Amino acid sequence: MVQSDDIKTWKIALAGAVGAISVLVIVLALQVVYYHAVAAQFVEKEVNPPLIETQAAMSRQQDKLLQCQWIDREKGVVSIPIDIAMELVVREGGKAHAKR
Repeated sequence: MVQSDDIKTWKIALAGAVGAISVLVIVLALQVVYYHAVAAQFVEKEVNPPLIETQAAMSRQQDKLLQCQWIDREKGVVSIPIDIAMELVVREGGKAHAKR
């Protein structure tokens, strides 16, 4: 019996094509999973409102920033809101510059 050394190229081509298609499907599936996870993280971090504790802390800080209070009475240091401070600087800006 004589054995043939013919290579079945169609079988090799079929295996290569199936392998390439399999890799392509896997890569596309991984991209879908990745972009779904990115979208879920965006919604969790950016879209949903912050927690109640965070909102309360921010509210306390905002209230503190908007209050007028003494920092050091002896030295005459006072804490005032920034918008009032800016108005005072504009009003007294020329006077303070002339004193130098």
